[in-house]
Amino acid sequence: MPVVFSRPVLTELLRARALGDPWAPFAPDGAGRYGPLAQNRHWAVMRAPARRTTAGLARRWGWWVVSAVVLVGGGLVGFVSFMRLVVAFWI
Repeated sequence: MPVVFSRPVLTELLRARALGDPWAPFAPDGAGRYGPLAQNRHWAVMRAPARRTTAGLARRWGWWVVSAVVLVGGGLVGFVSFMRLVVAFWI
């Protein structure tokens, strides 16, 4: 789960940096489609048909970065806890 959630965030962050446009993941492309951070109906609130305020951009990126970090961190904590449990039963 952590990889499935954090990979699109990382790839879109790198794509936005390469394009020099931090709004790119939230804006429609030439065909009118949105990227993975705003494409489905659940994430439609992240869509930005036009460039807006810096605060709006910070909220969008902040949500995705914090969510990815929390899920990856939670996955790692769960894995370490599971391994400690295995070791405790093994010994």
